[in-house]
Amino acid sequence: MRKSACVFLFSTSAFSSHLTSFLSISIPHFHPTSLSFDALASLHSQIVQVGAAAPHARLRREVGALAERYVASAGAAAGGPSSTSSPPPPSVHALAAAAGVPPALLMRRLVEAALPAVGWTGGRAGGGSGAGPPAPPPTPSTSSSASAPAAVAPTPRPTPTAVLRAPGAALLGARCDGAAPAQPHPAAARLAADAAAAAAGDAVFSPRADAGRHAAGAEAEALLRSRLRALGAGHWSEAALRAGGYVCTPDARLGTPFLLGGTPIHWIDSKAAFGSARLHGAQLRDQYGRYVNRYGPGLVIYWAGFDPAILSLGGGGGGGNGGGGSGGGDEQPSTSGLPPRGTVLVRDRLPRPGDPGLVMLRCLALPGRVAGGGG
Repeated sequence: MRKSACVFLFSTSAFSSHLTSFLSISIPHFHPTSLSFDALASLHSQIVQVGAAAPHARLRREVGALAERYVASAGAAAGGPSSTSSPPPPSVHALAAAAGVPPALLMRRLVEAALPAVGWTGGRAGGGSGAGPPAPPPTPSTSSSASAPAAVAPTPRPTPTAVLRAPGAALLGARCDGAAPAQPHPAAARLAADAAAAAAGDAVFSPRADAGRHAAGAEAEALLRSRLRALGAGHWSEAALRAGGYVCTPDARLGTPFLLGGTPIHWIDSKAAFGSARLHGAQLRDQYGRYVNRYGPGLVIYWAGFDPAILSLGGGGGGGNGGGGSGGGDEQPSTSGLPPRGTVLVRDRLPRPGDPGLVMLRCLALPGRVAGGGG
Protein backbone atom coordinates (compact mmCIF):
# COMPACT_ATOMS: atom_id res chain seq x y z
CA MET A 1 0.00 0.00 0.00
CA ARG A 2 1.20 3.50 -0.76
CA LYS A 3 2.47 5.77 2.00
CA SER A 4 0.50 8.79 0.79
CA ALA A 5 -2.28 8.41 3.37
CA CYS A 6 -0.04 8.99 6.39
CA VAL A 7 3.21 10.57 5.18
CA PHE A 8 1.55 13.98 4.75
CA LEU A 9 1.39 14.33 8.53
CA PHE A 10 5.11 14.69 9.10
CA SER A 11 8.47 14.58 7.37
CA THR A 12 9.02 10.91 6.57
CA SER A 13 12.72 10.79 7.39
CA ALA A 14 12.48 12.78 10.64
CA PHE A 15 9.40 10.93 11.85
CA SER A 16 10.90 7.54 10.94
CA SER A 17 13.92 8.38 13.10
CA HIS A 18 11.63 9.31 16.01
CA LEU A 19 9.55 6.16 15.57
CA THR A 20 12.61 3.92 15.44
CA SER A 21 13.91 5.38 18.71
CA PHE A 22 10.48 5.19 20.38
CA LEU A 23 9.81 1.60 19.33
CA SER A 24 13.31 0.42 20.24
CA ILE A 25 12.55 1.48 23.82
CA SER A 26 8.94 0.24 23.86
CA ILE A 27 9.44 -3.20 22.28
CA PRO A 28 12.21 -5.61 23.35
CA HIS A 29 14.34 -7.08 20.55
CA PHE A 30 12.94 -4.59 18.05
CA HIS A 31 14.59 -4.58 14.62
CA PRO A 32 13.60 -1.29 12.93
CA THR A 33 15.29 -1.94 9.59
CA SER A 34 12.85 -4.76 8.87
CA LEU A 35 9.73 -2.56 8.93
CA SER A 36 8.30 -0.05 6.48
CA PHE A 37 7.31 3.50 7.40
CA ASP A 38 3.63 2.48 7.44
CA ALA A 39 4.42 -0.32 9.89
CA LEU A 40 6.44 2.01 12.12
CA ALA A 41 3.65 4.60 12.20
CA SER A 42 0.99 1.97 12.89
CA LEU A 43 2.96 0.40 15.74
CA HIS A 44 3.61 3.84 17.26
CA SER A 45 -0.11 4.64 17.17
CA GLN A 46 -1.06 1.31 18.76
CA ILE A 47 1.44 1.66 21.60
CA VAL A 48 0.47 5.25 22.35
CA GLN A 49 -3.25 4.42 22.39
CA VAL A 50 -2.78 1.45 24.72
CA GLY A 51 -0.48 3.43 27.02
CA ALA A 52 -2.97 6.31 27.23
CA ALA A 53 -5.96 4.18 28.23
CA ALA A 54 -5.44 4.13 32.02
CA PRO A 55 -4.25 7.77 32.33
CA HIS A 56 -7.19 8.85 30.17
CA ALA A 57 -9.65 7.18 32.53
CA ARG A 58 -8.02 9.01 35.45
CA LEU A 59 -8.09 12.28 33.52
CA ARG A 60 -11.83 11.96 32.95
CA ARG A 61 -12.34 11.75 36.70
CA GLU A 62 -10.08 14.70 37.49
CA VAL A 63 -10.62 17.00 34.52
CA GLY A 64 -13.11 19.22 36.37
CA ALA A 65 -10.52 20.30 38.93
CA LEU A 66 -7.89 20.65 36.20
CA ALA A 67 -10.20 22.92 34.18
CA GLU A 68 -10.79 25.17 37.21
CA ARG A 69 -7.05 25.59 37.75
CA TYR A 70 -6.54 26.13 34.02
CA VAL A 71 -9.12 28.92 33.78
CA ALA A 72 -7.90 30.57 37.00
CA SER A 73 -4.26 30.59 35.87
CA ALA A 74 -5.26 32.06 32.51
CA GLY A 75 -7.11 34.88 34.26
CA ALA A 76 -4.17 35.56 36.58
CA ALA A 77 -1.71 35.62 33.68
CA ALA A 78 -3.97 38.05 31.78
CA GLY A 79 -3.66 40.78 34.42
CA GLY A 80 -5.09 39.79 37.77
CA PRO A 81 -3.89 41.50 40.95
CA SER A 82 -1.17 38.92 41.52
CA SER A 83 -0.23 38.49 37.87
CA THR A 84 3.20 40.04 38.26
CA SER A 85 4.23 37.56 40.95
CA SER A 86 2.42 34.51 39.55
CA PRO A 87 4.49 32.05 37.51
CA PRO A 88 3.48 31.64 33.86
CA PRO A 89 0.93 28.87 33.27
CA PRO A 90 2.44 25.55 32.16
CA SER A 91 2.42 24.69 28.48
CA VAL A 92 -0.06 22.19 27.09
CA HIS A 93 2.78 19.72 26.56
CA ALA A 94 3.79 20.02 30.23
CA LEU A 95 0.18 19.49 31.30
CA ALA A 96 -0.09 16.45 29.01
CA ALA A 97 3.14 14.98 30.36
CA ALA A 98 1.91 15.43 33.94
CA ALA A 99 -1.40 13.73 33.07
CA GLY A 100 0.32 10.93 31.14
CA VAL A 101 -1.73 11.43 27.96
CA PRO A 102 -0.95 12.85 24.49
CA PRO A 103 -1.57 16.61 24.18
CA ALA A 104 -4.50 16.45 21.76
CA LEU A 105 -6.29 13.92 23.96
CA LEU A 106 -5.76 16.21 26.97
CA MET A 107 -7.20 19.16 25.06
CA ARG A 108 -10.28 17.19 23.99
CA ARG A 109 -11.19 16.61 27.64
CA LEU A 110 -10.08 20.06 28.78
CA VAL A 111 -12.13 21.86 26.13
CA GLU A 112 -15.26 19.97 27.20
CA ALA A 113 -14.73 20.88 30.85
CA ALA A 114 -13.50 24.47 30.46
CA LEU A 115 -15.93 25.87 27.86
CA PRO A 116 -18.76 26.55 30.38
CA ALA A 117 -16.34 28.62 32.48
CA VAL A 118 -15.50 30.88 29.52
CA GLY A 119 -19.11 31.55 28.51
CA TRP A 120 -20.18 28.56 26.42
CA THR A 121 -22.98 27.33 28.66
CA GLY A 122 -25.19 25.48 26.17
CA GLY A 123 -25.02 22.11 24.45
CA ARG A 124 -22.78 20.96 21.64
CA ALA A 125 -23.14 21.85 18.00
CA GLY A 126 -25.93 19.84 16.43
CA GLY A 127 -27.52 19.09 19.80
CA GLY A 128 -30.37 21.56 19.37
CA SER A 129 -29.92 23.18 22.80
CA GLY A 130 -26.55 24.84 22.44
CA ALA A 131 -25.93 28.48 23.11
CA GLY A 132 -22.73 30.44 22.91
CA PRO A 133 -21.64 33.44 24.93
CA PRO A 134 -24.66 35.72 25.48
CA ALA A 135 -25.13 38.35 22.77
CA PRO A 136 -25.61 42.01 23.78
CA PRO A 137 -29.26 43.17 23.92
CA PRO A 138 -30.62 44.64 20.65
CA THR A 139 -30.68 48.42 20.24
CA PRO A 140 -34.24 49.72 20.86
CA SER A 141 -35.99 50.93 17.73
CA THR A 142 -36.89 54.64 17.51
CA SER A 143 -39.87 53.92 15.29
CA SER A 144 -43.04 52.71 16.98
CA SER A 145 -44.11 50.98 13.77
CA ALA A 146 -40.87 49.15 13.29
CA SER A 147 -41.15 45.42 13.64
CA ALA A 148 -39.16 43.61 16.28
CA PRO A 149 -35.79 42.31 15.06
CA ALA A 150 -35.66 38.69 14.00
CA ALA A 151 -34.43 36.33 16.65
CA VAL A 152 -30.85 35.19 16.15
CA ALA A 153 -30.22 31.48 16.42
CA PRO A 154 -27.94 30.62 19.33
CA THR A 155 -24.33 29.84 18.51
CA PRO A 156 -23.74 26.12 19.19
CA ARG A 157 -20.98 25.20 21.58
CA PRO A 158 -17.99 23.99 19.55
CA THR A 159 -16.97 20.36 19.82
CA PRO A 160 -13.43 19.41 20.92
CA THR A 161 -12.66 18.23 17.38
CA ALA A 162 -13.79 21.58 15.93
CA VAL A 163 -11.60 23.41 18.43
CA LEU A 164 -8.56 21.29 17.60
CA ARG A 165 -9.17 21.64 13.87
CA ALA A 166 -9.62 25.44 13.86
CA PRO A 167 -9.05 26.86 17.37
CA GLY A 168 -9.29 30.54 16.50
CA ALA A 169 -12.44 30.26 14.45
CA ALA A 170 -14.15 27.99 16.99
CA LEU A 171 -13.38 30.01 20.13
CA LEU A 172 -12.57 33.56 19.06
CA GLY A 173 -14.48 34.09 15.81
CA ALA A 174 -17.56 36.20 15.13
CA ARG A 175 -20.97 35.06 16.32
CA CYS A 176 -23.32 33.40 13.86
CA ASP A 177 -25.23 36.68 13.36
CA GLY A 178 -22.10 38.33 11.97
CA ALA A 179 -21.67 40.74 14.86
CA ALA A 180 -18.23 41.42 16.25
CA PRO A 181 -17.51 39.06 19.14
CA ALA A 182 -17.44 40.36 22.65
CA GLN A 183 -14.12 40.51 24.46
CA PRO A 184 -13.24 36.82 24.91
CA HIS A 185 -12.49 35.34 28.29
CA PRO A 186 -8.70 35.12 28.84
CA ALA A 187 -9.00 31.35 29.11
CA ALA A 188 -10.62 31.20 25.65
CA ALA A 189 -7.53 32.72 24.09
CA ARG A 190 -5.34 30.29 26.02
CA LEU A 191 -7.54 27.36 25.00
CA ALA A 192 -7.19 28.38 21.35
CA ALA A 193 -3.41 28.70 21.55
CA ASP A 194 -3.00 25.42 23.44
CA ALA A 195 -5.34 23.57 21.09
CA ALA A 196 -3.29 24.72 18.10
CA ALA A 197 -0.06 23.60 19.78
CA ALA A 198 -1.56 20.24 20.77
CA ALA A 199 -2.94 19.51 17.30
CA ALA A 200 0.38 20.39 15.68
CA GLY A 201 2.42 18.10 17.91
CA ASP A 202 0.24 15.00 18.29
CA ALA A 203 0.62 12.22 15.71
CA VAL A 204 -2.07 9.97 17.20
CA PHE A 205 -5.06 11.92 18.60
CA SER A 206 -5.05 15.11 16.49
CA PRO A 207 -7.63 15.72 13.74
CA ARG A 208 -4.85 15.35 11.15
CA ALA A 209 -3.99 11.93 12.55
CA ASP A 210 -7.67 10.93 12.46
CA ALA A 211 -7.87 12.07 8.84
CA GLY A 212 -4.73 10.12 8.00
CA ARG A 213 -6.11 6.90 9.49
CA HIS A 214 -9.43 7.40 7.69
CA ALA A 215 -7.66 8.00 4.37
CA ALA A 216 -5.44 4.94 4.88
CA GLY A 217 -8.47 2.78 5.67
CA ALA A 218 -10.36 4.02 2.61
CA GLU A 219 -7.29 3.38 0.45
CA ALA A 220 -6.95 -0.17 1.81
CA GLU A 221 -10.62 -0.93 1.13
CA ALA A 222 -10.33 0.43 -2.42
CA LEU A 223 -7.24 -1.72 -2.98
CA LEU A 224 -9.11 -4.77 -1.69
CA ARG A 225 -12.01 -4.16 -4.08
CA SER A 226 -9.60 -3.72 -6.98
CA ARG A 227 -7.75 -6.97 -6.18
CA LEU A 228 -11.03 -8.88 -5.77
CA ARG A 229 -12.12 -7.68 -9.21
CA ALA A 230 -8.80 -8.87 -10.63
CA LEU A 231 -9.44 -12.30 -9.10
CA GLY A 232 -13.00 -12.34 -10.42
CA ALA A 233 -14.23 -13.00 -6.89
CA GLY A 234 -17.88 -12.00 -6.49
CA HIS A 235 -18.61 -10.61 -3.05
CA TRP A 236 -20.85 -8.49 -0.89
CA SER A 237 -19.24 -5.35 0.51
CA GLU A 238 -19.59 -4.28 4.14
CA ALA A 239 -22.12 -1.63 3.10
CA ALA A 240 -24.22 -4.24 1.24
CA LEU A 241 -24.17 -6.55 4.26
CA ARG A 242 -25.29 -3.75 6.58
CA ALA A 243 -28.07 -2.82 4.15
CA GLY A 244 -29.18 -6.44 4.25
CA GLY A 245 -29.50 -6.37 8.03
CA TYR A 246 -26.34 -8.33 8.88
CA VAL A 247 -24.63 -7.63 12.19
CA CYS A 248 -21.33 -9.38 11.39
CA THR A 249 -19.94 -7.32 8.51
CA PRO A 250 -16.40 -8.02 7.29
CA ASP A 251 -15.08 -5.84 4.48
CA ALA A 252 -15.98 -8.55 1.96
CA ARG A 253 -18.09 -11.67 2.15
CA LEU A 254 -17.42 -13.92 -0.80
CA GLY A 255 -20.34 -15.31 -2.78
CA THR A 256 -18.27 -18.41 -3.53
CA PRO A 257 -15.22 -19.14 -1.39
CA PHE A 258 -11.78 -19.66 -2.85
CA LEU A 259 -9.19 -22.03 -1.44
CA LEU A 260 -5.96 -20.67 0.02
CA GLY A 261 -3.53 -23.37 1.07
CA GLY A 262 -6.46 -25.77 1.28
CA THR A 263 -8.51 -23.50 3.56
CA PRO A 264 -11.84 -22.21 2.15
CA ILE A 265 -11.97 -18.41 2.45
CA HIS A 266 -15.51 -17.15 3.04
CA TRP A 267 -14.78 -13.57 4.16
CA ILE A 268 -11.96 -11.02 4.05
CA ASP A 269 -11.19 -8.18 6.44
CA SER A 270 -8.80 -5.40 5.43
CA LYS A 271 -6.67 -3.54 7.99
CA ALA A 272 -4.58 -0.48 7.12
CA ALA A 273 -2.33 -1.29 10.07
CA PHE A 274 0.57 -3.43 11.22
CA GLY A 275 -0.61 -6.71 12.70
CA SER A 276 0.97 -6.73 16.15
CA ALA A 277 0.30 -9.52 18.64
CA ARG A 278 -1.76 -7.16 20.82
CA LEU A 279 -3.91 -5.87 17.94
CA HIS A 280 -4.45 -9.26 16.32
CA GLY A 281 -5.23 -10.97 19.63
CA ALA A 282 -7.86 -8.36 20.46
CA GLN A 283 -9.39 -8.57 16.97
CA LEU A 284 -9.52 -12.38 17.14
CA ARG A 285 -11.65 -12.16 20.29
CA ASP A 286 -13.76 -9.14 19.42
CA GLN A 287 -14.25 -9.44 15.66
CA TYR A 288 -12.72 -12.32 13.72
CA GLY A 289 -14.19 -15.00 15.99
CA ARG A 290 -17.71 -13.72 15.25
CA TYR A 291 -17.00 -13.85 11.52
CA VAL A 292 -15.80 -17.45 11.83
CA ASN A 293 -18.91 -18.44 13.81
CA ARG A 294 -21.20 -16.79 11.26
CA TYR A 295 -19.53 -17.49 7.91
CA GLY A 296 -16.68 -19.96 8.39
CA PRO A 297 -12.91 -19.52 7.88
CA GLY A 298 -11.65 -16.24 6.47
CA LEU A 299 -8.66 -14.07 5.63
CA VAL A 300 -7.28 -10.95 7.33
CA ILE A 301 -5.00 -8.63 5.40
CA TYR A 302 -2.62 -6.34 7.29
CA TRP A 303 -1.42 -4.07 4.50
CA ALA A 304 1.47 -2.70 6.59
CA GLY A 305 2.74 -6.19 7.39
CA PHE A 306 2.48 -8.25 10.56
CA ASP A 307 4.50 -9.83 13.31
CA PRO A 308 5.03 -13.53 12.42
CA ALA A 309 4.36 -14.34 16.08
CA ILE A 310 0.62 -13.79 15.52
CA LEU A 311 0.52 -16.93 13.38
CA SER A 312 0.86 -18.98 16.58
CA LEU A 313 -2.22 -17.40 18.16
CA GLY A 314 -5.56 -19.17 18.19
CA GLY A 315 -7.23 -19.06 14.79
CA GLY A 316 -3.93 -18.23 13.09
CA GLY A 317 -2.95 -19.53 9.69
CA GLY A 318 0.17 -19.50 7.58
CA GLY A 319 1.66 -16.16 6.57
CA GLY A 320 2.46 -17.12 3.00
CA ASN A 321 3.76 -13.72 1.91
CA GLY A 322 6.29 -13.29 4.68
CA GLY A 323 4.49 -10.91 7.02
CA GLY A 324 6.64 -7.93 6.13
CA GLY A 325 8.55 -7.64 9.40
CA SER A 326 10.12 -9.24 12.42
CA GLY A 327 10.56 -8.27 16.02
CA GLY A 328 7.64 -5.85 15.89
CA GLY A 329 5.45 -7.67 18.36
CA ASP A 330 4.74 -7.17 22.00
CA GLU A 331 3.57 -9.30 24.87
CA GLN A 332 1.54 -12.31 23.77
CA PRO A 333 -2.18 -12.09 24.60
CA SER A 334 -4.08 -14.97 26.13
CA THR A 335 -5.32 -17.52 23.62
CA SER A 336 -8.49 -18.33 25.58
CA GLY A 337 -11.75 -17.61 23.80
CA LEU A 338 -10.14 -17.45 20.35
CA PRO A 339 -11.46 -19.16 17.19
CA PRO A 340 -10.07 -22.60 16.26
CA ARG A 341 -6.59 -22.65 14.79
CA GLY A 342 -6.47 -22.43 11.02
CA THR A 343 -9.80 -20.60 10.67
CA VAL A 344 -8.31 -17.07 10.37
CA LEU A 345 -5.53 -16.83 7.79
CA VAL A 346 -3.24 -13.79 7.77
CA ARG A 347 -1.56 -12.13 4.79
CA ASP A 348 -0.04 -8.76 3.95
CA ARG A 349 -1.77 -8.67 0.55
CA LEU A 350 -4.60 -10.36 -1.31
CA PRO A 351 -3.47 -13.39 -3.35
CA ARG A 352 -3.07 -12.75 -7.06
CA PRO A 353 -4.09 -15.08 -9.91
CA GLY A 354 -1.50 -17.81 -10.22
CA ASP A 355 -0.21 -17.57 -6.64
CA PRO A 356 0.73 -20.98 -5.17
CA GLY A 357 -2.01 -22.46 -3.03
CA LEU A 358 -4.77 -20.32 -4.55
CA VAL A 359 -7.67 -22.25 -6.09
CA MET A 360 -10.59 -20.30 -7.51
CA LEU A 361 -13.91 -22.13 -7.44
CA ARG A 362 -16.77 -21.64 -9.84
CA CYS A 363 -18.72 -18.46 -8.98
CA LEU A 364 -22.46 -18.74 -8.56
CA ALA A 365 -24.89 -16.01 -9.62
CA LEU A 366 -26.43 -14.91 -6.32
CA PRO A 367 -28.97 -12.12 -5.80
CA GLY A 368 -27.44 -8.85 -4.67
CA ARG A 369 -23.88 -9.95 -5.30
CA VAL A 370 -21.76 -8.19 -7.90
CA ALA A 371 -19.45 -10.63 -9.65
CA GLY A 372 -15.93 -9.36 -9.19
CA GLY A 373 -17.31 -6.16 -7.70
CA GLY A 374 -18.24 -4.60 -4.44
CA GLY A 375 -21.80 -5.78 -4.01
